[in-house]
Amino acid sequence: MKNHHFVTVGVWDRKVPTNPLHLPMALAELGHKVLMIESSLWDKGLTLQPWKWNRLEMSMKHKNLCLLTIRPPLPRKLSWLNNWFNKHASKLAHKAMKQLGFPDDYFAILFAPSEERLLKWLPGIPFIYRPIDDYAAMPGNADTKEYTISIDEKLARSAEAVFPSNPALFRAKKYLNKHVLLMPNAVNFTHFNAAFSAYPDVLNDLPQPIIGFAGALDRYKFDFKLLSSIATLRPDWSFVLIGDVGICDSTSESEIPRLPNIHYIGFRSYEDLPRYIRAFDVGLIPYVHNAYTEGVFPLKLYEYMAVGVPVVSTDLPFLESVGDAVLVANDPDGFVKCIEQALSEDKSIEVHNRIELARNNSWAERAKGLVNYLEKVEAENGKK
Repeated sequence: MKNHHFVTVGVWDRKVPTNPLHLPMALAELGHKVLMIESSLWDKGLTLQPWKWNRLEMSMKHKNLCLLTIRPPLPRKLSWLNNWFNKHASKLAHKAMKQLGFPDDYFAILFAPSEERLLKWLPGIPFIYRPIDDYAAMPGNADTKEYTISIDEKLARSAEAVFPSNPALFRAKKYLNKHVLLMPNAVNFTHFNAAFSAYPDVLNDLPQPIIGFAGALDRYKFDFKLLSSIATLRPDWSFVLIGDVGICDSTSESEIPRLPNIHYIGFRSYEDLPRYIRAFDVGLIPYVHNAYTEGVFPLKLYEYMAVGVPVVSTDLPFLESVGDAVLVANDPDGFVKCIEQALSEDKSIEVHNRIELARNNSWAERAKGLVNYLEKVEAENGKK
């Protein structure tokens, strides 16, 4: 495996790292050079700071990963300067790559149609496309649905290779490009498998068992009605919800079911999250069935498993790539039966199996798979 160079766009300081951060970081840890460009075309401010326009703001986040922050973004009232901004971003990107010693043959990594702007900054660059959602079905995209679909298909057709995260996305993309590889989301295994001496105090006094969920609490994904029904059927179980409410839609905390055995404890930091998940007896993925969730692959799946926690989920396409490692149900009675089955399992065997499955589905393994496949594509195209 040779060392490759990649350019991508992203936001570094997220409260919870997402796919566009995990994969570039895993590539960097394997020895590949990555330039991540952080920018926004818009700012809430109304003044320009021209003395910053040509400043190269670079910071090394890893010995192989450099973050280029392009400032200042432009005020909304100057949106007609898009073309100027693209030229400005292109100039800074090329300057950064020169300073980092990038060769002529490098790849861009795009995770969403909105990231097509990177191709305007680096025209002609070969790129790989990593669709991680059905973007047209996302909340808030109704007005731009057709446009989003057209850009998504354009990127899939033009990419050197496509790495969809979900079987449903794979089926849609395999007709658009001959180099398509299913690459499910993965886990930062070392982070989640770390040993902890004690559970968080907020969970210590809850009645056992603890049935938990960690993630965004948005009604377009999370089935609050299903949770309420399960909690009603088993009032002696403790249900713990961890996460922000209304990340991508207008869900409010008032929509979380208010039952004595449902405990909403709010957001917990990514650094602390493994400690909380370790306290779960069962991890839930109670997602609704809709066009959007048909295309998801929840990061929490292998995060639960890395801690050894059994998982019960609604039946969605992402489970096709997991086999029988997850218990599946679609109604309250089915969920209760699956949770009871998980609680009665032989933990000495099943915990080990889940941890090993998570270990084999780490971001490091995904990064290796991506590079190996990319090298096969290069060989097929006559490139060394």
